[in-house]
Amino acid sequence: MTLLPSDRRVLWVLWGMVSLFVLAVLLTAASLLQTQQAEARGQNEARLVRFVAGAEAAINRSFMGIDMLLAGLGEPLAELDSPDPALAHHLRSRLLAQVVRQNLHLRDVVLLAADGSVLAAGQASSQRQAPTLPPGFLDKVLAPGVPALAISTPIVNPTTAESALYFARPLALGATATVLLAEVPESLVAGIAAQSVEIAGLTVTLERSDGTLLASMPRDERLAEQRPGDRRLLQPLAAASATSAPWLAPGRLDSAPALLAVRATLYPEVLLAGGLRLDMALADRDADRRQVLLVAAGFVAMLLAAATLLQGAIGRQSCAQAELAASKSTLEQAMATMNDGLLLLDKHQHVVAWNQRYLDLYPWLVPVLQVGAPFSALAKAAAEALLPDGSQAERDAWVKGRLAVERHREFNFPQKVAGGRTVDTVR
Repeated sequence: MTLLPSDRRVLWVLWGMVSLFVLAVLLTAASLLQTQQAEARGQNEARLVRFVAGAEAAINRSFMGIDMLLAGLGEPLAELDSPDPALAHHLRSRLLAQVVRQNLHLRDVVLLAADGSVLAAGQASSQRQAPTLPPGFLDKVLAPGVPALAISTPIVNPTTAESALYFARPLALGATATVLLAEVPESLVAGIAAQSVEIAGLTVTLERSDGTLLASMPRDERLAEQRPGDRRLLQPLAAASATSAPWLAPGRLDSAPALLAVRATLYPEVLLAGGLRLDMALADRDADRRQVLLVAAGFVAMLLAAATLLQGAIGRQSCAQAELAASKSTLEQAMATMNDGLLLLDKHQHVVAWNQRYLDLYPWLVPVLQVGAPFSALAKAAAEALLPDGSQAERDAWVKGRLAVERHREFNFPQKVAGGRTVDTVR
């Protein structure tokens, strides 16, 4: 389809405007999506900060409770000293058993000698077999300095086949250096950190600053299968990062992109990290994102459809104009080759077209003959040319008669022209 130059310019303008509108729609949709994502991230960061703060407080309360419990048992255990080792073992074990029964967080409380032998235990299984502790753990607890709570890496208890953390404090019973040990299931520690909060994509890890994992929720079975002392994460957390301010980092358990917030507990080198997977945290915004994209796509489709329809209409109009121009050219060529003079009038008796032969026959019409001129103007010019010596009344009468003839559907109107010739005007 060949378009006229003017129509091509119109189409360029049309598609230019459509392109600008489409670009504006896409930019608006992108800005809206970015705003929604920023709002969703901000809400999730605030939620993560609140969670980590609560989890750190819960861990501190729990660990302080265990610490105070172990520190408070020093005097009662010392009072149960006896020259008879068997009697002392029995009395102290009864006390420790009572402590275990009264504290649901503890699976067992064990009194160990410096060499790791059991002096007393709340559970009979621990009296028969001493807990398996990480290498060097007792030496660390008994090292000279201010007595402080020490926390072991998770160890699988051979009796229960359950992973547990051991909280230990040094205890001096007379001249004997001993260690008081509290066994807490790892799952219980992880549950305390998680606070029974259900947030999609949430992971909680309790770890040391060197990357040693103490507990996690959900539990990472791959780490549970490692040997004692080897439970390290891929990248240790820096203590300087424990500001609770979220940042984007790989997840602590699966390395997936996540929002991570870290807080330091009251116990040295023990950090609490909360992670929120981005894909799951932003899943709630998928419906809004789809709605924005659907509306934007619909608007763009409407613009393109309207532009396509308008282009078709312009194309059809251009074809019609081209056909009309071709028909006009053919008509003009036919009129130019005619021996007879030809004048075309519309239904309102206004001039549409004429040929040169018509002007040759009626040269006096040259000043007034133009497209759109009323036939009455041609009649007046003819009257002045044909009746140069007549009065105005005679010329008006001639014009009136000529117009009366013109109103008939068919007529034959002879008139004399220059040179004494007579021209028949027929319709």
